[in-house]
Amino acid sequence: MRVTNTLKLTIIFICLFQTLNIPQVLGQMKIQKYRFKVDLTQVQDDRLQVELRAPRIKQSTIVYYIPKIVPGIYGALDFGQYVSDFHALTAGGKELKVEKIGKNGWKILNAQRLFRIVYKVDDAFESHSELGKAYYKSAASNFTDNEVFVINHNCLFGYFAGMTKLPIELTFNKPRGFYGATSMNATQRTSLQDVFLMNDYRSLIDAPLMYSRPDTVTMQVANAKIMIAVHSKTGKKYAKGIAQNLKSLLEGQKDYLGGRLPVDHYTFIISHGLAKSNAIVADALEHSYSSLYLFAALNDELDPIASLVRKIASHEFFHIITPLNIHSEEIANYDFNHPKMSQHLWLYEGMTEYATIHMPIKQKMQGISEFFRVVRQKIVDSRRFNNHLSFTQMSKNILQQNKQYYNVYLKGALIGLCLDIRLRELSKGKYGTQNLMQELAQKYGKHKPFKDSELIAEITKMTYPEIRHFFTDYVINAKALPIQEYLFKVGIQYDPKDDHFRPVKNITAEQKRLRKAWLGL
Repeated sequence: MRVTNTLKLTIIFICLFQTLNIPQVLGQMKIQKYRFKVDLTQVQDDRLQVELRAPRIKQSTIVYYIPKIVPGIYGALDFGQYVSDFHALTAGGKELKVEKIGKNGWKILNAQRLFRIVYKVDDAFESHSELGKAYYKSAASNFTDNEVFVINHNCLFGYFAGMTKLPIELTFNKPRGFYGATSMNATQRTSLQDVFLMNDYRSLIDAPLMYSRPDTVTMQVANAKIMIAVHSKTGKKYAKGIAQNLKSLLEGQKDYLGGRLPVDHYTFIISHGLAKSNAIVADALEHSYSSLYLFAALNDELDPIASLVRKIASHEFFHIITPLNIHSEEIANYDFNHPKMSQHLWLYEGMTEYATIHMPIKQKMQGISEFFRVVRQKIVDSRRFNNHLSFTQMSKNILQQNKQYYNVYLKGALIGLCLDIRLRELSKGKYGTQNLMQELAQKYGKHKPFKDSELIAEITKMTYPEIRHFFTDYVINAKALPIQEYLFKVGIQYDPKDDHFRPVKNITAEQKRLRKAWLGL
């Protein structure tokens, strides 16, 4: 048989087509996105294997990063230290040379030929590093057994330098009967496999995931569909009881925010373990459309568990306002390995915590004595920190001053209290921080970050010239907060010597009117 040159070329092309898996390569080139795959049924020595079908790389070298730090955590956790057996491969299976860069990076040579990356990840939940601390576990992952998989994506999945804006597809093979609770968009759910698609790396890290046998409840709160997903080591079902406990809280927060929520869906992801003592260890981390709760308690009764979740959730859920709808460019363009911090923790955490303690009394869910008990505790506890620090500078340098971080929930909330009273005073009771936060969310929103250095000036334009002085004195220059002076304006006598609050004798009509505008009482 005579073979023509054309036939020879055709045969050669077919061989290459099959050897190099060209349809897959062409498909990969056509749609630029990350394609990750994890098999949850194959945990070995507390480790999972991650496989990435990489987007097309144009440069000769590229660095693949696992995050050093994530939003909401103010300390370097170096998630890359739990990655091992890292391999970069061509479409034909040839291994490319890789150089480790610090704790969190892998420099890949001849990167134009990169097709696939494979590595293993330890869950690090029992680690003695920073992640071993209870208050950092909400950023970690847990897959030490086949009963539950708590997954923070920053532990498993990385990104190429300069390529965080590409879409990300996740495929999870899961044990039969398991459900993946998350706020992520599922493009496919079957009995053995789920596929999720996220817009970019930032949104991926913002959406934790928990796989377990389902204990879930959904409910509607105003315009938002709320899911509560629980896993407990006790084997008991808690989701229904927790949902009933959360319902009134979420309704109150909805009314506090003007009758609607700035999200159309939200997921509470709750993992309950068993403790060795009566002490309850709890941790939580907020996200735009979900929040993750981890706690361990000896008691397996519903009431204390539901009460604890409600207490923590009252703060975390308010983060749907900030940073979801009000945030700076530093947050919108978050660098997971070389982050720049915003100077506005007074806003992100302080105002969130103030709303948390102000909402119950404003919505008549709590009495005035309980409100001031909480305020008193924040005043007392804040004295353990350096209150001579500029709050904006402390925030900007929080990675170096993280021992001061907890003060954002203390002094930060007290800043919110004073700001609220001052706004009410200037507006004759018509305008407070509730209004300010709603207007800021409307002005900026999820997709429009503010410039960090311009926020205070913008708030001044939106409100009153005197508010500029408030921020200059008490947030930027760290003058002592005028708590005693401001509370007197609303008919409350505060004595800093014994930290007690008493009604002002012979209260004026103006003081009464201003207190009613502030507290609704």
